Amino acid sequence: MQLPFGEVITHIFQPAVMTEEVLAAFRASLTWEHYIISALYSMALLVLGFILAKILRAVLHRVARHLEDRTQTNLDEYIIDSLATPVYRGALVGTLYAAWAFNPYHSFIGIDPIVNGILFVLAAMVGIRMILGPLKAILQWYGELTDRKSGMPVSGDFIPLIRKVLAVAVYTIGFIIILEHFGVDIVALVTTLGVASLAVAMAAQETLANMISGFVLMTDRPFRLGDRVKIGEIYGDVTRIGMRSTDVKTLGNTVIVLPNSKVAAEYIENYSYPDTTYRVKLDIGLAYGTDPEKAMEVMLEVARNTEGVLEDPAPGAYFLEFGDSSLNFVLLAWCKTYSVSWVVQNDLMVNLNRAFSEHGIGIPFPTRTLIFDNPSTAPPLGG
Repeated sequence: MQLPFGEVITHIFQPAVMTEEVLAAFRASLTWEHYIISALYSMALLVLGFILAKILRAVLHRVARHLEDRTQTNLDEYIIDSLATPVYRGALVGTLYAAWAFNPYHSFIGIDPIVNGILFVLAAMVGIRMILGPLKAILQWYGELTDRKSGMPVSGDFIPLIRKVLAVAVYTIGFIIILEHFGVDIVALVTTLGVASLAVAMAAQETLANMISGFVLMTDRPFRLGDRVKIGEIYGDVTRIGMRSTDVKTLGNTVIVLPNSKVAAEYIENYSYPDTTYRVKLDIGLAYGTDPEKAMEVMLEVARNTEGVLEDPAPGAYFLEFGDSSLNFVLLAWCKTYSVSWVVQNDLMVNLNRAFSEHGIGIPFPTRTLIFDNPSTAPPLGG
């Protein structure tokens, strides 16, 4: 007993030409052997589809591993690897649909709409996973890239949040598509979701502003964990970059929590970027009558002999101006990092004071002369 393939193909692909009389005649010609043969064909399709799906998933995993050491980025590997399981599940759903559609008797038992609805929901879920998989792979790659550039795992606070937001958005769209497929009026639902989203956004306006600013800080990278920064009037080391706020540890060993929206709006001075080399600047006033060339020579000699001062960039001494009561100079010296700048500055000032004393170079102090028109009215000195 063979299955009547001519009638099967007509039933599957041209249901409109099968009138009630044709269907009645077709049903009358079927025997239990036809049902058995049809079931065997469907089972054969299921087995073949399952095998092909397993092979397809294995091939995608193998391609991902093949690309691991052959490309400069991990993005292609992550995307292909993320598609392996959704493609496998999609192939299984397609196999189920093909096996059910190939069965020429499915419309006779009254559950065809139910099965088709279930298969549509499964296909929609697979489609959602196919969209979310590459998106999550891109986020994973970007998080690893930013962490590698910063040297710190700073993306751990942001990437999971973005993942959840994307998942909610994609699942919501998929849910709406499923409802629309089953004839549910989604206009009222979409309107309700829009109003609810607007209400939440208005209520959490400040929190959302801080979170968006935190994301901007993560992508723009004005500072990293451990950097010495000055944000507005706040000076210290960055100890945490969170979704809502950034923590700065001051030199007084206190932690100041700054909202990210405030951080993004302030001028940021980073003492650790592009490197930690730090410049010590000393403004020096010397007495009139001092030889400027000799003074600058003494300053440079002291700077070169002070521990912690770098040879490259070399220290520099410059004569700036004739002040009210002093010749004004500036001494610039570089140290390895800002963390030792205070020690280097202290040693420079001590050594300069000793050197000026040894070379007879005076450091003036402010003086004021009072002249009275009538000396007899002047107050007694020391009185």
